[in-house]
Amino acid sequence: MIIDTHVYLAYLLRRFERVGGKVHRVVIQHIDQVLAGSFTGSVKPDALIVCAGVGARTLGGVEDKDVYPIRGQTVLLKAPWVNVGLSRQESDGRWTYVMPRRNGNVRV
Repeated sequence: MIIDTHVYLAYLLRRFERVGGKVHRVVIQHIDQVLAGSFTGSVKPDALIVCAGVGARTLGGVEDKDVYPIRGQTVLLKAPWVNVGLSRQESDGRWTYVMPRRNGNVRV
């Protein structure tokens, strides 16, 4: 499945806020700061979604030393005639992919 992530995440955020969800963007050192309600006036969250990405390597309470950054090359092209996505793994383990977007751009 291919999704246009910035469009989809904005949609999910609107749905979340529409049903009363609150978003607090803060810098934390340990997940316990959030669980204790440190940034919400001592109101403890009903649910917590951690999207730390590579930050999970050092975020207290969820440390994962197996997470590491990788670097790849991508190009965004204007190619509205491309409407099918694909991915392929080469024999040496490298991946190639084509991800079309609704606006006619294609990430390669």
